[in-house]
Amino acid sequence: MLYECYRDNACNSRKIGGKKYGQEYIGITSSEMGARILKRLNRSDIKPAEISKLKTQILLDIFKTEIYPGVQEFLRAAHPSWKLIIASNSVPEFIDRVLTDGNIKQYFDNILTCRQVAHTKPDPEIFLKASANNHFTPDE
Repeated sequence: MLYECYRDNACNSRKIGGKKYGQEYIGITSSEMGARILKRLNRSDIKPAEISKLKTQILLDIFKTEIYPGVQEFLRAAHPSWKLIIASNSVPEFIDRVLTDGNIKQYFDNILTCRQVAHTKPDPEIFLKASANNHFTPDE
């Protein structure tokens, strides 16, 4: 039931949480978002990870990938000369969906997600890990 309510709200508004709540969720993981929502609702019977899983499933159900015009051409031209890396607070399932649906996965040399770091953006950990994993210094 919770899934259906959450999904209906997301599908009808095309925004999870709407503008009023959106700003407080920028730069945090889905689990952190779930913890904040549950605290606000004074709920201890649901784990933040359940909210995170629910959010991911709903987004995968309703999300439609739209690649901006020129992106594939840019990536095709850039890939031979540059090492292209994704460092994202999103979950791997979402990143994979975007890259696969957009037919652009083959252009990226490495993908780091929130599940590979202890601290998400804006903490620099994901960027430092990306540079270390790909043999360049953070200032490059």
